[in-house]
Amino acid sequence: MGRASEKYHAAPPVLFDDFLKLDLDPGLRTAIDELLEAKKRTTEKEENPQMPVIKRYIEEEIQKQKVIADELADDHNIAISKRLITQNKEAYEVLAK
Repeated sequence: MGRASEKYHAAPPVLFDDFLKLDLDPGLRTAIDELLEAKKRTTEKEENPQMPVIKRYIEEEIQKQKVIADELADDHNIAISKRLITQNKEAYEVLAK
């Protein structure tokens, strides 16, 4: 959701509805729609198959954000940003399951 953070100039997490308003790759958007439909049909405890398109997007966005964070001067605000990126990585991984 790095693109959403860039567009809305806000620290993650970004509202999912705002994320869906972005100009997403059609394949990614289709995968997200399929995942949302699967989530509607299953209980919280049921696992859904991983979506390779979503997983790849998440991994690429995490890497982009890590590069940006690593290039910034190391101050208190940057340390907080790096921690948020790490926390969001964990959240993204849950989403990708």
